[in-house]
Amino acid sequence: YSTIKKKGQTKPTAQAEIKAVGVDRTLGGMQWDFRIRDYLMNVFMTDEKTAKKLKGEDPSKNPRAMAKLFKNAQKVKTVLSANKETKAQVEGLFNEIDFKTMISREQVEDMTQDLFDRVAGPINDALADAKMTTADIDQIILFGGGVRVPKVQTILKEVMGVETLGKSINGDEAACLGASYQAAVLSKGYRVKKFIIRDINAYPVQVNFDREQVDNVTNATFTKRLKNTIFPRGNPFPQRKVLTFKNFKEDFGFDLNYGNLSRVPASDMLSRDASVRMFSPKKAAVPTHRRCCRTWPSSSLSVLFTSKLKASKRTEPRRRKST
Repeated sequence: YSTIKKKGQTKPTAQAEIKAVGVDRTLGGMQWDFRIRDYLMNVFMTDEKTAKKLKGEDPSKNPRAMAKLFKNAQKVKTVLSANKETKAQVEGLFNEIDFKTMISREQVEDMTQDLFDRVAGPINDALADAKMTTADIDQIILFGGGVRVPKVQTILKEVMGVETLGKSINGDEAACLGASYQAAVLSKGYRVKKFIIRDINAYPVQVNFDREQVDNVTNATFTKRLKNTIFPRGNPFPQRKVLTFKNFKEDFGFDLNYGNLSRVPASDMLSRDASVRMFSPKKAAVPTHRRCCRTWPSSSLSVLFTSKLKASKRTEPRRRKST
């Protein structure tokens, strides 16, 4: 965090610069809710009195019963964040059968130990990408409902080597309020105090295209797939880069996609490619195509094309065509 003052400004502008991002998309408070829900269902089904009333039916396959337990699991997790023990109780859980049992914080921690083991992963990834150590961190500010879990806070203190954590903001509202404010800053319909965010690409963006080449030994023509990373991981944006395609006499295409996505689970791979087709002017002797890729503060990527023609004297004069 810093303040900058540009030429012509009378007051400095606040600025936040993102150094690195660490994330585990499959780890969150909901994962604890699912574990508690499944545990409560198992207790319900294995109870001797309940088993006789079920008469061979499986309540775990009943969406209504699972929804009731999930809602109760969320309540249990919230209560156990401040207490060591609580009662889970659902009236008419399945076939008018009531359910109640005692559950402790220690039980929840034992059944979700594998989730707690993953808490430090995103922190270590962010520090490694930023080329920083825990000694370089001045303050840790918490937001999000999941960080209210006592053991999560204990792990954060141990990993970061601090005694206290920043709890000065509303963890449930912080992300929504920040996103709303940034949307108002980018919008032309609202007038708010400017706050600059220098963000980075969480994943690399690369361009792929085919080019015909000639073998120096056999003089045979072959097609080679070329890759060029235009926005590497951790690259700041907004930013503008220009690539030039030379000696393409016929129509050609190229693909824009993400580069190394080894950190992204397969379940998050929804759409990663964008194909673009370039058309070469027929009367061009040696056309040169320029492609301008720009990342915007809204995290979007735009592409601008220009074709610059190198025409001979007997053909039409040089001109520029934009698509």
